[in-house]
Amino acid sequence: MGPKAGSSSSGRRAYQIGGSPKKQLDAETYAFDIQSGSDPDNPMLHRIGADAWFDRTSADRLEVPEQTIRISSNETLTLLVICDGEMIEE
Repeated sequence: MGPKAGSSSSGRRAYQIGGSPKKQLDAETYAFDIQSGSDPDNPMLHRIGADAWFDRTSADRLEVPEQTIRISSNETLTLLVICDGEMIEE
């Protein structure tokens, strides 16, 4: 059985990430450092353990690239790239 996918009339597919995002921002993330002001914006992608972002059994052995930028004085925007098929729910 493959990943859960929904398709639209445009032919695009949307996949569901397995597990839930954490409710609190983890101190291991670059987003935490930028949001707290301890690091300046860095437009580069950085690999980080998936367990810093997601509550799921296998997250401790997976990585996700993370990119975070400041979009206002008290807000940041984070892009997480899901590269590993194990992160997609079946």
